[in-house]
Amino acid sequence: MQYPDVLSPRALVIALAVCLAGCGAATSPPPTLSRSSPTTTLLVASLGPGAPLHGSAVPVWHVGDQWAFRWQSADGHGDYTWTVDRFENLDGVVHYVVRSGPREIYFRATDLATSLETLSGRVERRNLPPRVGFSWPLSTGAMWRQRYLEEGEGLSPAERAIDWAVEGEETVHVQGGAFRALRIAARFHPTPDLVYEMWYAPAVKQWVRLKEYFPAGVRSRELTDFALR
Repeated sequence: MQYPDVLSPRALVIALAVCLAGCGAATSPPPTLSRSSPTTTLLVASLGPGAPLHGSAVPVWHVGDQWAFRWQSADGHGDYTWTVDRFENLDGVVHYVVRSGPREIYFRATDLATSLETLSGRVERRNLPPRVGFSWPLSTGAMWRQRYLEEGEGLSPAERAIDWAVEGEETVHVQGGAFRALRIAARFHPTPDLVYEMWYAPAVKQWVRLKEYFPAGVRSRELTDFALR
């Protein structure tokens, strides 16, 4: 899917320039860069009429909410569980901390943007500013774009530029059930190359299917069970 330089007159376009990195000091200081740190630029468009899927506002998670998944790729397959473990302030902002074994993922509570991911206490990935994987309320036709810096221990900081689009509404059948879901496609800007496709189901406050595209092949994940508080 190509993003035109100018949206059609039918589109409602809101350009927001948000600098989230100034919200407070980082838990551990980011590396000094020789160039300016990227900021977030969101481009949101509504392409035509139609009521959004019911419940597509940002969900509220509770401690103890749990989602079980199965993954499969050319390298094998396995199972894992996400559990909302606690609330924690990061850079002065409330985050959900989701635990999966020794891994913890920090989701900003206001919009589920991903800020930080640790493995056994080691910073595996930090996004500056937090990666905005959703634009609420979700509805078919919405688009947004972001530039951010991704860093981690032992890794060189890398700039990312991603285009997201809600491309449709579907009924998805997985082991965990059948759900109405919004299909979100993420692409490397400015190419049509997919990063992932995600099917987000408001009924479970989570994605129920995820396909990630790597040079070596595709990794698929699906919801197998869930429990909400």
